[in-house]
Amino acid sequence: MDKSASKKTFWKIALLLLKVTILLLLSLSIFRQYLVGEWESLWAETVLNSQKSSILYPAISLLLLVPNVALEALKWQKLLKGIQDIGFFDAFKAVLAGITIGMFTPNRVGETAGRLALLSPGNRLVGLGLGFTSSLSQLLASFSIGFLGSLSFVYFTQSHNWLKLLIPIGLFIVALLSLSYFKLDYMRRFLVKFPILNKEKFRTSINLVANLQIEKLSAVLFLSATRHLLFSFQLFLLFRFFGGEESTLLIMSLILTAFFLQTVLPSIALIELGVRSSVMMMLCGMIGVNAIAGIMSTFGLWVINLLIPSVLGMFYWWTFKWDE
Repeated sequence: MDKSASKKTFWKIALLLLKVTILLLLSLSIFRQYLVGEWESLWAETVLNSQKSSILYPAISLLLLVPNVALEALKWQKLLKGIQDIGFFDAFKAVLAGITIGMFTPNRVGETAGRLALLSPGNRLVGLGLGFTSSLSQLLASFSIGFLGSLSFVYFTQSHNWLKLLIPIGLFIVALLSLSYFKLDYMRRFLVKFPILNKEKFRTSINLVANLQIEKLSAVLFLSATRHLLFSFQLFLLFRFFGGEESTLLIMSLILTAFFLQTVLPSIALIELGVRSSVMMMLCGMIGVNAIAGIMSTFGLWVINLLIPSVLGMFYWWTFKWDE
């Protein structure tokens, strides 16, 4: 067997093992999340509360999964424009594939790695940088909107001392993230100081990312902000369905604050449900909101925006053929 055939066989076996591993890990995560713990008692409480609500709430939230993924696909397509133009459907598949891989990495950083598979080998390094830029735009949008929401939440809890403390800290972090995002050239100057990143193949990719136009960065940030508001609305609809009867302003401030805290808490998507539920339970207790509604709406959003896309992405990986 010649070297070419051996290499081909090796990648086929490696790809098969990757597919099986993803399938097993995803199946294990489903079992651990939903078939153990307090699922039965929570479900009984959920049925009782949801009987009074309209099925339109979760139905609309589920349908909003499509524009949610579509916005992320548009971001990826926008960032790649001029480097490797891809169709919207390919960008959509790349996002789903990324979500599947991101399920097993801290703060879903593996989403970018999953998307790189659709790029040509020569563009994967610059794609890595563009993935970082996409994540940074979402972080900036989520933190900024969440910061504003947390101010209203502090008002509802009557913790005015915390309000005075949050304003300067929050503004500083927003300013720092904005500077990092819109002045990527500063980051380039820092990165090229490392010998391993100052090699030509890395330096070229870093320069391409650092020279992204302000118009493109602004458009991507707008899409990130829209996406954040969209999945906040999804959670609001689920909150209503599971028995959250408080005022819209109170629930939205709770939701935005929960996302704000989740932004700064490290986690892996496989255990993210537990982190999100703990945050939601704590915040609900602070303002006397229905904690069961908060936990179950968090569960529902996790299923809609992470579990379902990851399963769809898993089928993509099963049929994926790695470029030779």
